[in-house]
Amino acid sequence: MSLARKNKYEYFIAGIIILLACFFRVFRLGIVPGAINQDSAMSAIDAKALLTLGTDHFGIKWPVHMKAWGYGQQSALLDYILIPFFKVGGISDFTLHLPMVLISMIGMIFLYLTARDLFGKRVGLIVLIITSFNPWHFAQSRWALDANLFPHVFMIGFYFLQKGLRKSRYLYISMIFFALCHYSYGISLYTVPVFLLISGGWLLINKQIKWKQLLLSAAVYAGVSLPLFITMFINTFKLQTIETPIITMPYFAESVRSQDILFFADNKWEQLIINSKAVINLILRQKLDILWDGIPQYGTMFLCMIPFFALGIYAFIAVLRREKDIGKKSGYVLVSIYALVALFSGFITKEVNVNRINLFHYAQIIFIAFGIYWIYQHSKWAYGAVIGLLTLLSVIYVREYFTDYAESFDSWETFSYNFTQALRDTAQHECEVYYITPGSQTQSSIDVSEIDTVYIHDLDSAYFMEKTNWSGGKELNPYCEQYQYVRASDLEINAELDAVYLINMEDIPLFSEELFHIEQYKQFCVVIPLKYYGGKNLGRENSSNN
Repeated sequence: MSLARKNKYEYFIAGIIILLACFFRVFRLGIVPGAINQDSAMSAIDAKALLTLGTDHFGIKWPVHMKAWGYGQQSALLDYILIPFFKVGGISDFTLHLPMVLISMIGMIFLYLTARDLFGKRVGLIVLIITSFNPWHFAQSRWALDANLFPHVFMIGFYFLQKGLRKSRYLYISMIFFALCHYSYGISLYTVPVFLLISGGWLLINKQIKWKQLLLSAAVYAGVSLPLFITMFINTFKLQTIETPIITMPYFAESVRSQDILFFADNKWEQLIINSKAVINLILRQKLDILWDGIPQYGTMFLCMIPFFALGIYAFIAVLRREKDIGKKSGYVLVSIYALVALFSGFITKEVNVNRINLFHYAQIIFIAFGIYWIYQHSKWAYGAVIGLLTLLSVIYVREYFTDYAESFDSWETFSYNFTQALRDTAQHECEVYYITPGSQTQSSIDVSEIDTVYIHDLDSAYFMEKTNWSGGKELNPYCEQYQYVRASDLEINAELDAVYLINMEDIPLFSEELFHIEQYKQFCVVIPLKYYGGKNLGRENSSNN
C-alpha cells in the first residue's frame, strides 16, 4: 500500500473516531447531567454581564481575572469564550456547556497530532482511541468549568512547541497558548513557567533553539500573560486595582486562594502527606470521590488501564534512552518534563481532585498508549484484544453515563441537582417576592443560592446589579425586594402574600397543607399559597413521592 493510501486510510479512521466522540459529547448536552455546577452558573452570569454591560456582575470592566465569589476567584478565559455563544444562541444549559465540548474535542485532536508527530501514526491512533471515550475526558467535556480549559489550551501550546523545533514560527504561536493557560486556571501560574524554563534550558543546551528564538518566545509569552501576572502581583502585595480603557487588573480583598498552595500551608509536612495520598488515590487507585467528576467505578482512565500506564512508562523510558537523534529525543524529553511538572503540581496543590490535577491526565493517556503500543510490538493478537477491551469498556461506559449515571443525580446526595430542579419550578411562577433558602448546600451557602437563582431565572445583568427594575422585558420589584435569600423559619408565614418559597424540607411544618401547595424535590420544597397557585401543577409529576 502506498504512503498516500496509508495516510488516507489513517485519517479516515481518525475522522470516524473523532465524529463518534463528538456526537456522544453533544448528545443530550445540557440535559445529562441534569445539575448545574455553581461555578458554571457563575461563569454564565459573568459572561452575560460582559456581553450586555461590558463588566462582570460586580461592575468591573473587562477584568483579566474574575472576582466571582469574592473570597474565591475564577479564571476569565471561559467567560470570554462564552460571550459569542450567548450572543448567537442565547443563554441556555446547552450554549453554556457547548464551548467546553468543542474545546475538549480540539484538545483531543491536538493530542493525537502531537503523539503522531513525536511517536508515529500507530501511537497517534492509539492515543485517539483511548481519549475518544476516556472517562475523564468525556465527563469533563460536558461540564462548563473554567479549570477544565487548562489541559486543552496547554496541549495546543505543546503541539506548536514541538512543531516549532522544525519551524521557528510555531514556537511563537505556542507561547500565545501557554500564556493563555494563565487565563484558564490558577494552577498554571506555578506549572507552565516551570515547564517552559526547564524545556527552554534543555532545548538551548542541546542546540535545538537559539538564544534569539528563546528571547523572542519569552517576549511573546510575557506580552500575552503580563496582565494576569500584574493582577497576581497586585493581590500579593495588596495594591490598588489598575483599570485601563481596555482591561482591568483587579485587587481582590477577600481572596483565600493562596491557601491552596503547599508553600503557604500552616503545616506543610502534614499537608504534603494529605496531598500525596490524594494523588495516589486519583492516579493509581482511580478513586473518584465526587459524582460530578464522573462515574466513580470507572475512575479517570478505567482501572484496568493502570497496568498499561506502568508498562508505558517503562517502554517510554527505554525508547528515550535508546534514541540517538537529538531532534527526536527532544520530543520525548519535552513529554517527560510535561508529565513530571504536571505530577509535581498534584503534590503541592491542596488535596487535589480530578480538576486540580487535570494537566496530568493527557500525559497519563500518552503513557497508557505507549504501554499498549509495546503490546502491539510483541503480539498483534494481544494488541487486538486490548483494543477490543477498550472498545467494549467505551460502549459500556457511554451507555451507563446516559442511563444509571444520569439518574443517579436525582438522589438525596446531590444537593445541586435537587436545588436546581426546585429552582426551575419557582421560575414558572410569577409572584411579588421569592423567598429562597440560603441552605442550598450548607446551612449558610447564600452565595450559591443566589448565583443559581440568577442563572435559572435568567435575570438581566442590569436588574441583578440593581441598575434597573426591568428584567426579561417585564418590570419587577427591585431585585433586593423581589428575591430574598432567607430561611422560612426566619419569616412570618402569610398565606395572603403573593410569594413563592423554596425551602429546606425540615421547614415544611411551617406551612399548612390547607393553605399552601407543596411540591417536594428530595430535601427541598417549593411552596406556594393556594390563593395564588390556583391548583395548577407546574412541577414534576409525582415529585412529592420521590
